[in-house]
Amino acid sequence: FWFMPSPEIKRQMIMRDRAMQLGLQVKICDLPQTRRARVREEYVEKGIVYRLPWKKPLQPREQFCELLLKDGDGENPVSPAFSELLTASLAAMPAAVMALEYASPGVAVYWRERGGISEVEDIGRRLEQLQKEILGVREKLIKTS
Repeated sequence: FWFMPSPEIKRQMIMRDRAMQLGLQVKICDLPQTRRARVREEYVEKGIVYRLPWKKPLQPREQFCELLLKDGDGENPVSPAFSELLTASLAAMPAAVMALEYASPGVAVYWRERGGISEVEDIGRRLEQLQKEILGVREKLIKTS
């Protein structure tokens, strides 16, 4: 009995392989929901999280997680120092991206994995850029403290 992956599964395997080549961690997950969707107990859609981990010497020591949903209804409020940066970055992401996370393990996107290799490479570039910009803001905050 032979099992042949469908074209959709082949496409996903290629996309996930490319993401890992770019240094992203790939994990199947439940997509974040708005507060309204959770209260109404709506169906939780499965998706993918692509995370760009912090480099070891730059990894924050404190544990934190700030999640920004595309429709603007996140539970964890985004700190004012990073709000504009995260909002602009999320708006620039491909349409299938549902949320952006800034957390102690790294920066990540939650998405429906639609598109192709070009979207994966775009997400990888944008996460690297976001990480650099966050580090710049953190340095400024440390200097002014």
